Amino acid sequence: MKRQILSINGRTNMDVFVVSMRRYGDREKHSYVLGVYTRSWEAEKYGAIEEVWRGGKYKAEVQAFVLDEEPKAEANHDPMP
Repeated sequence: MKRQILSINGRTNMDVFVVSMRRYGDREKHSYVLGVYTRSWEAEKYGAIEEVWRGGKYKAEVQAFVLDEEPKAEANHDPMP
């Protein structure tokens, strides 16, 4: 039996927005996670603030994820059992 994890507001499978800062917008250069937010507008806002604070050397990248969602199978990867 699979256990359900509840979020703080009682919902399951909650959307979260992860803000990563990429040096000059390049994933291959230095990057770091700025934060994880439950509202997309907050993620965008704090990413933009950090871009200014870092003098334009870092660009914010916001990615949406569903909390507790099973990983998606990729073309050359078997799905998890």
